Amino acid sequence: MNLAQFAIEKRVVSALMTLLILFAGYFAYLKLPRFEDPEFIIRTAQIITPYPGASAQEVTEEVTDVIENALQQLSGVKELTSVSSTGVSEVTIEFTIKSAKTRRDLNQKFTQLRAKILDTQSRLPPNASAPIVYDDYGDVFAQYYAITGDGYSLPELHNFAKNLLKELVLVPGVSKIQLVGVPEQVIYLEYRPSKLIQLGLSSSTIAQVIEGQNLVVSAGSVEAGDIRLTIRPSSAVNSLEAIEDLIIVDAKGGRSFRLKDIVTVKRGLKEPATKRLFRDGVPAIGMGISNTIGGNVVIMGDAVKARIDELEGLRPLGIELTPISDQGDSVRTSISDFVVNVVLALAIVVGTLLVFMGLRSGILMGGILLVTIAGTLFGMYVYGLDMQRISLGALIIALGMLVDNAIVVVEGTLVRVQKGENPASAATSVVEKTKWPLLGGTIVGFLAFSPIGFSPDNTGEYAGSLFWTIAIAFLFSWLVAVWLTPYFCTLLLKAETPEEGVDIKENIILRVYRRCLQLALNHRWATLALVGALFVSSISVFGMVKQGFFPASTRTQFVVDYFLPEGTDITRTTSDLASIDKWVRTLEGVTGTNSIVGGGHLRFMLTIMLKATIRPMVRSWLTSDLTIKLTPCLARSKPISRQVFPIASPRSGNLFSGPAAAA
Repeated sequence: MNLAQFAIEKRVVSALMTLLILFAGYFAYLKLPRFEDPEFIIRTAQIITPYPGASAQEVTEEVTDVIENALQQLSGVKELTSVSSTGVSEVTIEFTIKSAKTRRDLNQKFTQLRAKILDTQSRLPPNASAPIVYDDYGDVFAQYYAITGDGYSLPELHNFAKNLLKELVLVPGVSKIQLVGVPEQVIYLEYRPSKLIQLGLSSSTIAQVIEGQNLVVSAGSVEAGDIRLTIRPSSAVNSLEAIEDLIIVDAKGGRSFRLKDIVTVKRGLKEPATKRLFRDGVPAIGMGISNTIGGNVVIMGDAVKARIDELEGLRPLGIELTPISDQGDSVRTSISDFVVNVVLALAIVVGTLLVFMGLRSGILMGGILLVTIAGTLFGMYVYGLDMQRISLGALIIALGMLVDNAIVVVEGTLVRVQKGENPASAATSVVEKTKWPLLGGTIVGFLAFSPIGFSPDNTGEYAGSLFWTIAIAFLFSWLVAVWLTPYFCTLLLKAETPEEGVDIKENIILRVYRRCLQLALNHRWATLALVGALFVSSISVFGMVKQGFFPASTRTQFVVDYFLPEGTDITRTTSDLASIDKWVRTLEGVTGTNSIVGGGHLRFMLTIMLKATIRPMVRSWLTSDLTIKLTPCLARSKPISRQVFPIASPRSGNLFSGPAAAA
């Protein structure tokens, strides 16, 4: 007994299985993890080593080279890059896919990396700070907010952001929250050198006194009966007043002074700032929120927004949270587009078959397409795939081919039924004759995408779900064609008399097709020549097709990077940013700007290439109200930097939907 015969004879089972597949598909649609991009392991870490006072050459020779030589001893290193600047070294290491296939393997590599860096510290200069290893380089922040406030200082915004962080990090699905553009608060001691010389003091004397105040040292203990009490001296400096009251002693003259009598003590922000964020030209604090591995960014985003709304009453008047990026909205839009494509596919299939095969066949194929899509979604859920731009694209690609197998069965059954044959025997015979050729064609169809699925490089890891999604869809379409389609045929297709069948078979569409086919067969050499000419012409014009595996993103955003020569004061960079930002907001279609000075934004999109933090630069994300307006905005943004700021190196471009080179 074949599947077709079983489905026809066991009608109740077939009906229940159809309903089960539909419900399973709907369940999978609700439960599948949803992301903007596929989950991709970024096997990269950064090692930042401050070396205050050293030149770029000294940093290279004494720090960067030492760290690079140590890291080259690690196995599985794919690439080492470094940037040495005045006072700081930045080394980036990337591991191969083979050496770190899973996150567990990558964590082991990072553990070895930290151990190697720890061993290297003894060979670094005494004045160099301990290297800082950033192994969360690949974290993607699905939600990215700018916190601004009219009349609020950056420290006040920072305090609000810290309190909000404590609440949002408890939201289910949130993995980590990171702040950017945080101001560094410092204590300034201002003095006149002539006065210190007059008093017989030096700046180093003052520095030594302050450094010694907060040292934690053992002061001994005393015995009180059966209890031993630890003595802890209360010499901690924890306020401006405590610093002002410190006693400075002249070692030679024996005189003592209060610190406030010889210097001015005040609190302020570190100048120059190392990194500043601006929203529409206004200073802001950035907050990035990442989701847990395998989580649903849509659900997490909705939960975060709900919690923010609950805390609305605690937010000071005037402080605003403005989204810089929200992957939840992007994913929701992608899912909606997919649903629209499914509806359009159903309409096209049903409409086309209504014209060529009749009402019953059109309804039949529409139902088969729905069952196939539902089964594909459930197969994705079982296999562990998720819904993101690659898998959704694969489903859209497959929509046009999911009915191919079923059409062969339905059309063959319809022809036999029109000749008067019983639908059950007709469907069984058609499936028996075509099931293996259909399976072969199905396998060939999805194997065409196998180079992507089995690619050993980053492209294969990023776009591999394209192959697996199409493979699941094609195989399930074949299964539905040879299993449930015969059952559906017996429900909707009715046997006709041979005379009626002849009339239907001799319709005008079939007659035109038959004449064209006969003409091609009668002039076979001309037909072959025409096909060959079309093939050669397609090869000749193929070079005119624009190259690019991944298309530009559909986000209504584009990026402008603005570099200044090495050593430029960040104050100059900030000043240039204000001019560029103000001009860009005057462009038609631009609805907002998000700019950062002194480095790059958080990775709010998987395909964003993070920028080194030690070169004078500005990175601006410009948002347009429509994707179609991006191109003119981009074109008008390029000449302004070259004309007004000739010493700068401006670059601008669209976001991309896949791995892209650094801008």
